[in-house]
Amino acid sequence: MQRGNMKLMKKINRALIIQTLSQQGPLSRADLTKITDLSPTTISSITEELIQEGLIVEVGEGESKGGRRPILLDINPEDFYILSVNIAVDVMYVYLFNLKFQVINSVHDLIKKPVSPNLDSQLKELVQKVVENSNIGKKNVVGMGIGATGIINKEKGLITYSASLGISDYPLLDKVKREYDFPILLENDTNLAALGEKKFGCGRQLTNFFYIMIGSAIGGGIIIDNEIYRGKFGGAGEFGHITVEKDGPLCECGNQGCLNAVLTPYITVRSREEFRKSFQEIIKDDNFDSCRYHEFCEYLAMAITNYTKLFDPEAIVLGGEIARIAPERFYIDLEKYIKRMSLKGMNSKIPVLPSSIRTNAVVLGGACLCFDNLYNNV
Repeated sequence: MQRGNMKLMKKINRALIIQTLSQQGPLSRADLTKITDLSPTTISSITEELIQEGLIVEVGEGESKGGRRPILLDINPEDFYILSVNIAVDVMYVYLFNLKFQVINSVHDLIKKPVSPNLDSQLKELVQKVVENSNIGKKNVVGMGIGATGIINKEKGLITYSASLGISDYPLLDKVKREYDFPILLENDTNLAALGEKKFGCGRQLTNFFYIMIGSAIGGGIIIDNEIYRGKFGGAGEFGHITVEKDGPLCECGNQGCLNAVLTPYITVRSREEFRKSFQEIIKDDNFDSCRYHEFCEYLAMAITNYTKLFDPEAIVLGGEIARIAPERFYIDLEKYIKRMSLKGMNSKIPVLPSSIRTNAVVLGGACLCFDNLYNNV
């Protein structure tokens, strides 16, 4: 085997071991051999390197299966950390995770207006605050993921357009990365929520699904072949701006008939609290026979069905505030409308599932994106 191929193979094997320990640790070296199909020699050599680097640690002994108790290995939760930021419609959240995806600390604040001159400085202030509150140094932070509402140019680090924030072609990555030595990634917020669901929620059992976030905003994230699908220009999954009514009400984006605008008579999506109150109003006293409730379900199903006809996913996952408060009856009714609008011969019984990650989905996805970029990419 050529030297270049050997280096690549070693990198792949390191990533496989790190990923396996991150998701299933603690594990013995024998467990790693069985799960990864790598040879005992390869496992021994790479795990020793990772221990020397401080990335993994020995955490005790496992159960004996007839001989000596095996030494268990796991990701080091103490020395390395990931920052994850969620720039939502009205609030900015900054979380600090260890490499086991456990929350160490978090801070949040209302987004300062006007957004454009304040966004990057506010982000830096909150990052400094969460790092200082956690008694760690910046040298212990290995990366940061940022999720923002709107269309994102991931390669250029731009918020290309965000109707909710009122900004366009905003070079957030350039403004932020000069402050830090660690890698920083920018991604759409709902894409990150979909990634978090894929890694830790009901999406673990799915290869292709459509994630819809409804709460302080309406957005969508598409997972195809276990990966985020962004489209050519980063705008795939803009669910709130799919047209559902010709010449319908004016949307904040400037177009008419977007789902965001059409649903305004039924729900309010300016904040989590307003959404919760408005959604509970249309199912007041568990009244699932009201016209407003069924019109809301019908419009939502119409938009969902447009996506299912294009992508033919295994499931629809509803996240955000709606996943926390919607009763089981809502999912049953929504599935009925989707079935009624679906094309014969396609999957007309597509399940609509509540997200199993009820809080922190965006920042959890941001931590996953950052971790994968650091340790799993080859």
